[in-house]
Amino acid sequence: MYSKEVKRTVLATEAVQWTAPGRGQYYLSVVAYNRALEPSKVACSDGVTIDVSGPEVMSIDIKNVRVHPGLVRDLATGEVWFVDNDRKRCKVDPDEHDSTCL
Repeated sequence: MYSKEVKRTVLATEAVQWTAPGRGQYYLSVVAYNRALEPSKVACSDGVTIDVSGPEVMSIDIKNVRVHPGLVRDLATGEVWFVDNDRKRCKVDPDEHDSTCL
């Protein structure tokens, strides 16, 4: 989301709060004025991204985990795998004499 909408707010305070209207990337710029109304240089943020999507876990590695060797089936695909003591897995294909180890 990109917006050229510029909102100017004049405040005599040291803190400001702003709520993003929704998903997107937002940048903020600030100018301070001294008592003689001389402006400072513009200070710009490097941006804030609002992302409400959930995290995705691809793989988990647990230190010192132990497994019993055996067969496991992926319920989603029906694939069968042999998992050894070191958590190395080999795909078992009943139509092939050779398996693919990963």
